[in-house]
Amino acid sequence: MNTIGKQNGFSMIELMVSIAIGLILLIGLVQIVVMNQSKYAATTSQGETQNAELALQNIFGPALRGAGFFGCSSNTTAKFVASANSMMNSSAYLQGYDGGASATISTLNYANDTSLSDWSPSLFAGLSGQAEKNSDVLIVVGSRAGAAPAMLTADAASGSSSLSIQNASQLVSNGYIGISNCQQSSIVQSASATLASGSVTISLSSNINQAYAQGAQIVPVAATAFFIGKASGTQSALYQAENTNGTWTITPLLPGIDNMRVRYGIGSQFNTTQYKTASQMATTDWANVNSVQTAFLLEGGLGSAPPSTSGCTNSNWTLLDRTVTLPCDTRIRHVFNLTVSLRNAEL
Repeated sequence: MNTIGKQNGFSMIELMVSIAIGLILLIGLVQIVVMNQSKYAATTSQGETQNAELALQNIFGPALRGAGFFGCSSNTTAKFVASANSMMNSSAYLQGYDGGASATISTLNYANDTSLSDWSPSLFAGLSGQAEKNSDVLIVVGSRAGAAPAMLTADAASGSSSLSIQNASQLVSNGYIGISNCQQSSIVQSASATLASGSVTISLSSNINQAYAQGAQIVPVAATAFFIGKASGTQSALYQAENTNGTWTITPLLPGIDNMRVRYGIGSQFNTTQYKTASQMATTDWANVNSVQTAFLLEGGLGSAPPSTSGCTNSNWTLLDRTVTLPCDTRIRHVFNLTVSLRNAEL
């Protein structure tokens, strides 16, 4: 009689149970991975927005505190000599352009706007096509950041068309310069294409309108614009445009900013009594600005915030007095407010 040995193995039921347990474990593992990825994205984006806040303070703090600084005199004693660039034809050390009381952004990082009338007052023509619609534009006029002052080496009479300067290495070709004796100042444009590092005599595009004695300070002057513009990738960026000689040099500063709002503090003796948007400012108000209030809508990377039950995350935001509506996505966002007092407002 033949004896057939038993065969060991899994039954169909046991195999199905094992597969089911494996799938449950796999689903749990996937959920853990997805949760960790979401936490990582949120933590990374929170860190990035905190770094952006610090960067905004470092950018706008010095720029605004230096507004109206032209050597040892300020905007209240400055005489702007007419030049080819209208940015330097006014004694206003701040200029603003209002992007509107509300903004509906249907696509992030959308194209820059070429319609100057979309701002109030109409945007300065030199910045056409550089800024996104619905975002304010702020222009600060003052001594160029990081530039050391020089001195006059000879008296300059009122009506002079040239200046003798000790060490012109900080000046730029055909650039704007401020002449100051701590009682008055003049903003003029050089007509010299080449500037040496030693003592030189430079010609001017317009004659100066008041006399300056030897030893008066000479500082390079710039108009610096800040705005939100289209950038590479998927996120808009804060841009800086610097004008030192009639031409704008545009540089991206900080990505991940959806919108910027600016209001101007009006008052006297450093006492702000009210804030106005650029569209609310009268011509005479600009000389009385002593502080600037800014708000920025910062965004993190895609997937840094979980979607709500409606599928939208953080679609409506308020920047000072502006309502901003954004498309549904899963980006973490944060409003950062910054108020800076102008140290030169009463000089």
